[in-house]
Parts: sequence; structure tokens; C-alpha cells
Amino acid sequence: MCLIQIGSGSASLDTNIQDGFSNYIISKNIQKKVFIIEANSIHINNLKKFYEKNKNVKIFNLAIIPDDVDLKIMDFFYCLEDFPNYQIFSNSKSFVKKHFPNGKIEKKSVECLRYQNFLKKIILIKLIIYQLIWREWIILC
Repeated sequence: MCLIQIGSGSASLDTNIQDGFSNYIISKNIQKKVFIIEANSIHINNLKKFYEKNKNVKIFNLAIIPDDVDLKIMDFFYCLEDFPNYQIFSNSKSFVKKHFPNGKIEKKSVECLRYQNFLKKIILIKLIIYQLIWREWIILC
């Protein structure tokens, strides 16, 4: 079993927000594989910092999309006034504009992966890890 969080922000390193998922992983010392998905690249360094001691956590900078959507890249929008945490990061420009009606809206293109393809990627990662462990075991024997 593994744990997956889609849309993690900066874990609990944002100024005014505590993230229950990331706090759970750390406080319970979860050893299972944890996959963190965050579309906003601004948060990736904070995520790496937050989970630096947790070798079981893998961080992906991409957007998860429904299986019936065929995109490789998706445009996301944010407002410069949302500094420093940029919590409003959406593929809907009007959604961002609703929160910041007079703010300057910026656009960022993000790699996309269908949900099922992401799950297949996780399974492939697990298989590769198991194969490496198995090969090491064979070599040691």
C-alpha cells in the first residue's frame, strides 16, 4: 500500500496553513511509499525541504488530469498578489480573477499526466525497486 496526495502546496511550510496530510506523515513516522503531486513548481523546493529526511517520499511536479482528457501540457494561472505562498493556482483564469479581481494574473504551463497513467508509473517504480532489491539479494547470495 502507498499514500498519494494530489495538490500538496508547500506541505506545512506555508505561512498561514498547516497541512494535515504532511503533518500525519511526519508525526506518525509513516514508512510506506508516499507520492506527493504538486502542479505549482513554486512549492517544490519547500516540499523537498519538508520531506528531506523521508526517503520513502517521492515528489512529482505535474498536474493529474482525468483519464478522458488528452493533454500533455496545461496552463495554470496565479496572481502576483498571492505572494509568498501562491495558494490560488488554477487552470481557470476566472477562478483566480475572482479571488484577485484587480491583481496581475500570470500564466504557467505544467506537464500533465492522466490519473491511470500516473498509477501505472507508480507501479512501474515499485517494480523497478523490487527488481533492484531482488538482484542485490541474488548477488549477495
